[in-house]
Amino acid sequence: RGQVLAGTDLVNGDDDATDDHGHGTHVAGTIAAASNNRAGVAGVAWGAKVLPVKVLNENGAGTSCDIAVGIVEATDRGASILNMSLGMSGACPVVFQAAFAYADNKKVLPVASSGNDALQGAPSSAPANCPGVLAVGATDPYDKPAVFTTWGPQVDVSAPGVQIMSTTIDAKTGKFGYGFMSGTSMACPHVAGLAALVRSRHPDWTPAKVSEVIVSTADDRGPRGRDDFYGSGRINAAKALAR
Repeated sequence: RGQVLAGTDLVNGDDDATDDHGHGTHVAGTIAAASNNRAGVAGVAWGAKVLPVKVLNENGAGTSCDIAVGIVEATDRGASILNMSLGMSGACPVVFQAAFAYADNKKVLPVASSGNDALQGAPSSAPANCPGVLAVGATDPYDKPAVFTTWGPQVDVSAPGVQIMSTTIDAKTGKFGYGFMSGTSMACPHVAGLAALVRSRHPDWTPAKVSEVIVSTADDRGPRGRDDFYGSGRINAAKALAR
């Protein structure tokens, strides 16, 4: 309550960005749930505002064109961080590349989930594999790679993504609550929230600089140095904000 700005719905062509699926509400809570109120959870960037730009339908499906238009729309409406807890298999579409180039020119940092296809051989997923995107894998409560997390050279960092408690909405009844979800979609907002915190401390930093600080301050896990499961490691907010 009080954290969400007026958004837009590119799927239905109106200004009602109400979540009719439930996924977005959970993701948004991890970023910016109101805090210090003895209720539910605390958002990573509790002072941030969420600008909802709806690009997927009630089934969680959509088109690359709507997603690309959403990137531009969020940029034009003043977003500084794009949380993209979504993905499609294959190479980065040209339309994504153009949209991200536009966002980068406006100093907007895109953060995307790497995907949940480890058991299918971890095929590369867009937009996580797009140039300039901070790609996020998921870790479990034991700081191990989540069994589902898509791995590969595109992964930059990892964050908690298993049994994450956050805000929920019942798409049929509209009832709000709290609940657990797992996925790289849940890891992504931890990183987007951290990016918002870093950006709030250093508003003059470029997206590349914000990414570099988050990546370079991550706690190394797995094999020494960067690897395809953790990227450069599991994020460490305290270290990133100390830079």
